[in-house]
Amino acid sequence: MTGDGALKTVGVFCDGRAWADLWFNQCDGADGRHRGIWLRPYDVSADHLVLMGNMSPEAGGYSISSFARRRAKARGRLDALVLERICDGIGRDRGDLSMVVYEPREAYSDAWFEVANERFGRVYGPDDRASDVITLPTMWTDQEGVSALGIERAGDDRPVLLACVTSGKTMWRGHRDRLSFLRLLRAEGIEMSLYGSGLPEG
Repeated sequence: MTGDGALKTVGVFCDGRAWADLWFNQCDGADGRHRGIWLRPYDVSADHLVLMGNMSPEAGGYSISSFARRRAKARGRLDALVLERICDGIGRDRGDLSMVVYEPREAYSDAWFEVANERFGRVYGPDDRASDVITLPTMWTDQEGVSALGIERAGDDRPVLLACVTSGKTMWRGHRDRLSFLRLLRAEGIEMSLYGSGLPEG
């Protein structure tokens, strides 16, 4: 960044996301520009880089041999090895890198957090192993129980009583609990519009 008012560039790395990443959709300007910052997908030359969660080593220009994968997996540090290789491939100083994680504790090993805290200036996440612990936004809750939702009626300005947008992920306990709750709503006969990908039938 040079000169007063210059736009600071931030390279954003996140597996499975294209240009229309959720961050870019929330920017107040075009092409990833937001409040004096320019978010640039996969730009390793940006002023600062932000990586989001577990990624494939190819994000850093590396591949890992099957032998190295098996060995690391047997030692319980495959995810840590992948992160090391990504950082090696990106080749930036610790102060130029930040990490953001959203998934629950089960998604990351202790070894992964050791590498992340060593190789990144800041590691943000809802986990006490992160250097900068953050609280994720919470969702609305109702203490009256599921059956109380069946009594409510949609207002004139709302076409449906209850809409839920989610996914059919079952990787972690929290994912499975969420799907169990949706099944409970259906079992109670709650009128509900359900949207999302990979949702199981029934």
